[in-house]
Amino acid sequence: MFFFENKIINSVITRNLANALANYGPLKFAYTIINKRNMSDISILSNYPPEWVSSYKENGFQRIDPVVLQASVTNSPFLWGKDIHANTKLIMNRIFSQSKKYDIESGYTFVLHDYNNHLVTLSLISSDKNQGKLVRGISECEKDIQMLLIKTHEEMVSLYKEIKEKDSKEKAFLTKRENEILYWASTGKTYMEISTILDIKTPTVKFHMAKIVNKIGALNAKHAISLAIESGIIIPPLL
Repeated sequence: MFFFENKIINSVITRNLANALANYGPLKFAYTIINKRNMSDISILSNYPPEWVSSYKENGFQRIDPVVLQASVTNSPFLWGKDIHANTKLIMNRIFSQSKKYDIESGYTFVLHDYNNHLVTLSLISSDKNQGKLVRGISECEKDIQMLLIKTHEEMVSLYKEIKEKDSKEKAFLTKRENEILYWASTGKTYMEISTILDIKTPTVKFHMAKIVNKIGALNAKHAISLAIESGIIIPPLL
């Protein structure tokens, strides 16, 4: 399954977040979701320069980014910059040597750990480079911005849950014939053997298997059988 990469949903969330943050002055922001179990799963909704966002994801910087490392062990918002951690100087130099080209050198990050094992952050950077103004303004509104992150993420997860449920409903349940074919295929029977067992033509077996693959959302017949076994949707036919 894709990881928070629906363009329509992401566009709506990004626009809503930008509108909400406009109350705090000219800010650059990055709303980031990272799968704690697989950090290669990352989604970034941001008004940062697209080139930097692409570079960040392509290089897998989330694995070594001190801001992410700090966020992973805290629940509280924090300031960050080149001196965020003395023992990560080399890592910071590698990241900041690129990010500073886009005026991304210091900021304020809010943190959320959700029940789906995601690390969620909202990082803010002052567009006018007035870090002092950013710190004063955000410090006074920490609770409001933390709540904004919570509400934004709740909306994000809810919208993705809706489309997932919609996709599931659109995939019809397996017909009796499809279940029979899937069952015999899961026992290792060939298409020809299944056609003999069910007294149908081999091309018909292949036709039904193609429909099964599509309904389950598998890559091929072998994958469909594996997914069906794992999810327990195969019902042994009455013999």
